[in-house]
Amino acid sequence: MTSSDVASWWRALLVAGGAFALLLAVVALAAPGGAPLGELLRTGGTTASYDALLVALASAAVLVAAPWCWLLVVLVLVDALR
Repeated sequence: MTSSDVASWWRALLVAGGAFALLLAVVALAAPGGAPLGELLRTGGTTASYDALLVALASAAVLVAAPWCWLLVVLVLVDALR
């Protein structure tokens, strides 16, 4: 393994670690907003305002999209290291 291969692995690990840290930050910020979604589903949305519904759905979308984006970053890094 040459020194450029080792540097490539370290850069890939750094990018993957940064992407994972970003994923954790996004989930930590969106998770408290996801709690109203469960309440909206239990009550059928009859007592919720439009703003609460919008915040709950946006938080749910972020909680689904963030791990998907992290997975794509990892797959691109794996492909780049081949």
